[in-house]
Amino acid sequence: MAAAAVAPTALYHHFGSKLGLFVAVGSEVYDIVIGHLSAAISSSESFNGRLDALLRASGELHRSDPTLAPMTVTVQLEVARDDRIREAMADTLASLWEFVTDIALTAPPDLVELVGVRAVALAIVGLMQGIGSLGATLHDPNDLVATTLVLRRLLLSNPAGDR
Repeated sequence: MAAAAVAPTALYHHFGSKLGLFVAVGSEVYDIVIGHLSAAISSSESFNGRLDALLRASGELHRSDPTLAPMTVTVQLEVARDDRIREAMADTLASLWEFVTDIALTAPPDLVELVGVRAVALAIVGLMQGIGSLGATLHDPNDLVATTLVLRRLLLSNPAGDR
């Protein structure tokens, strides 16, 4: 707060508490991330096309703002640790769940039949969390971009194809 030349009392007056400040920042970060990724996948209707766009956009987003990944990881850890934060972030986390479920609904029918939409959505969340965790620890954003390229090749049999 000192680096921002803002008194803690001014922040708490505006946000009500540390919890209010955390939720405001966390929600804004998730709005940015979900908005960017939603725009990236919007032109793809196939599951592979959406996964490809999601991975590509994740790397690009991290390159443009490397501060987002550490905050998404922090939110996930704090939500798991603190019931008050989980409750306060419920709408934001519901938006994330809606986003990944929308992608999961385009999964191949045989996969959905085998494990269900929820499992596909959880796998997408796991992929996103892994990218976020890696992005939070890498010093060079280009390393994450390269990693997403490798993931695209590993996960998608035809990454440039059925979009």
